[in-house]
Amino acid sequence: MDQRTPAAGAKTMMPPCKITAAAELLDLKILSKSPSEWRIGNKGSLSLDLSKDCFYDHEHSKGGGVLDLIQHLGRASNSQEAAQFLEDNGLIENKRSASPKSKKPLREHIYVDGSEKNVRKSVKYTDGSWKQFRWTEESWKPGVKGVPNPPYGLYRLLNDPEDYLCFIFEGEKDVERAWKFGLSATCNSGGANNWKTEQSEWLKDRKICIVPDNDEAGKKHAKSVEHSLKKLEIDCFILWEYASDLPEKGDFSDWMDLNNNDYEGFLNLAEQASKRPAKSATQFLNKFNVLDAAALASLKLPPLEFLCDKILPNSGLAMLAGAPKAGKSWQVLCMAKDMLKAGKPVFYIAAEDNNRRLQGRINSVFITPPEGLICHAGLSQDEAIPRGKNALVYLQEIATKYQPSCIIIDTVECVLNPSQNSKNYDVSVTEYAALRKLAAEQQIAILVVHHTKKKTEVSQSPLEQILGSTGITATVETILVMENIIGKKDRKLHVTGKDVEQNEFYLAWNGAGYDFCEDAEVAGLGSVQLEVYELVKQYPRYSQGKLVNMIGKDQGQISKILYALQDKDLIMKLEQGYVAK
Repeated sequence: MDQRTPAAGAKTMMPPCKITAAAELLDLKILSKSPSEWRIGNKGSLSLDLSKDCFYDHEHSKGGGVLDLIQHLGRASNSQEAAQFLEDNGLIENKRSASPKSKKPLREHIYVDGSEKNVRKSVKYTDGSWKQFRWTEESWKPGVKGVPNPPYGLYRLLNDPEDYLCFIFEGEKDVERAWKFGLSATCNSGGANNWKTEQSEWLKDRKICIVPDNDEAGKKHAKSVEHSLKKLEIDCFILWEYASDLPEKGDFSDWMDLNNNDYEGFLNLAEQASKRPAKSATQFLNKFNVLDAAALASLKLPPLEFLCDKILPNSGLAMLAGAPKAGKSWQVLCMAKDMLKAGKPVFYIAAEDNNRRLQGRINSVFITPPEGLICHAGLSQDEAIPRGKNALVYLQEIATKYQPSCIIIDTVECVLNPSQNSKNYDVSVTEYAALRKLAAEQQIAILVVHHTKKKTEVSQSPLEQILGSTGITATVETILVMENIIGKKDRKLHVTGKDVEQNEFYLAWNGAGYDFCEDAEVAGLGSVQLEVYELVKQYPRYSQGKLVNMIGKDQGQISKILYALQDKDLIMKLEQGYVAK
């Protein structure tokens, strides 16, 4: 007999699928290929006969068909399990259903990659069968050949702290049961003996507890997972102890049912086995003041207060951004003036000014030296203003000694560490987050002055104009952007944030700072436009003719102004006259 033909007793039925397809599914190392034969393994001792769809292992003198190959390589203990393996991986169709109507999906489990994109799905049917599908960007298709094989619940694993004890179960049902109790858990697709190295790669730097089902296949699977993890030097152990009270083929869900969901008892077993405390999300959350909606609703919280009405809350991190020479330093002094009038002390770090320039600006804004304003002119100091971590210590000391309501940092890049691309003043998000934390701890406002881009697209929003990464604007709680008005010293002020309403205001230059006007559109009107607008407000439903007579201007001019006011959404034309909005 040809050594490559099946051995005596081997199945002679039609193969359920091509043996080459099974070899590829099993990730076998192919040494050589020819039209009639594949050689497998480092020495090529395993031969696949393509014409007869069979294999022969010359080293162990064993051969057979596709199902025999799967058993021979330890992926199944009998032909039924081997067929199930092929079915689960989409290489054969299930033949056990009596009719299509008797087979309905019972539950499904979707696997995602590191970007949380769908890659594969396992579906269990009412007849007990399983089938796997791949995602094609449009729909699910049968079969998962060549599809990435991440661990189940990868998105949760990536968000679990690395000091959590991570449990590996045999099936998705047990994983989802563990999630309900805050445990970090996962499994592989395809059931027992299908754990892959690519799944182990995601678990580096974690402590792993492998939880076997209480049968031979489960024990074999647990040892296979352990072997894969230890090859990557991942700290792991198998929890044999929990299975003593389980029935044959019992699993974690069965254990929880028998023990009244005593997940803490389960954790204790794992703790004893690992000789290291096992943490759950529930235990971890106990460190935090987590509240339900009713408890939250009953809290008596102080009302939100403003240091500057409608634009600057009394606590948190705020940013004022604008183009070079836009008047940012004038504006923060005008804001400081409002705070000081209300008895709120201010510490002003003018990092880019010397004492002379700072004195001149203060004398212009204030009639007399203001009480409660403490200044630090950076260019007139022997010691440079601290940066980075030292800057946080510096600001902490300022908050402790002077107890200001607001610390103004003008400009932020002169205080914190810029990135290597320092010309863009791209201060790291981490440092902004540290400033936000400091403001929260001290219950003060920290207002940083920053730059906008020199060249911006007309379509860009004020937020898009801010220099640096989008992560910065996401970290800052209140954002103010000054916009130049062509031909004027006046400015528009765009306001947005977590505790302020998105709005736009008008800053009118008075020669020694800015006057704050709530309605930017109205503040920007010319004298005649303003006169027409005020008349419409005072005399609603007056016709154009009546308005012309009252103002005494050319009808064409008044008509254009009325159209302009409608475009600015300040007035509305009715069947009878005009009304102000």
